Amino acid sequence: VAGGSIALAVVMPVALGFATFREDGGWRDSLRPVSPTSTNPQPVMRVVRFLEAEVVEKGKALALDSDDRFMDLQVGFFLGLPDERLVRLRWPAFRERVEAERPEYLLRFAEGALTREPWVKREGRILTMGSVTYEEVEGFSPPLHVYRRR
Repeated sequence: VAGGSIALAVVMPVALGFATFREDGGWRDSLRPVSPTSTNPQPVMRVVRFLEAEVVEKGKALALDSDDRFMDLQVGFFLGLPDERLVRLRWPAFRERVEAERPEYLLRFAEGALTREPWVKREGRILTMGSVTYEEVEGFSPPLHVYRRR
């Protein structure tokens, strides 16, 4: 019994780690919080790599939608942008900062709060926040949508 328990205590986490490491979808998503190799979803990491190259390294600014699953916090953490170059919907005076700073990029979440704002209009691949217009960048899968200022 002790040998079986020890084997199970080793085999179970190893198998769970292999099954969930950098894999997305279905049962893997539900097991990710208890996995010993818990990783962020691959779509989030693709967006982070793109934004690192286009925003962080080039000294640009980003407007960041809020998400009920807190993916916006993950993206903000990984990017490490200073507050002067990151405009978060979660922070006060979001609209005023967008109008004043006119960030070059915008990250919107499919179920995010941004499109529920009355001053935000989305028509197809175009999103307008007040007087600032953005066009969606291709190559990203929902629930993440990246936009570039026009």
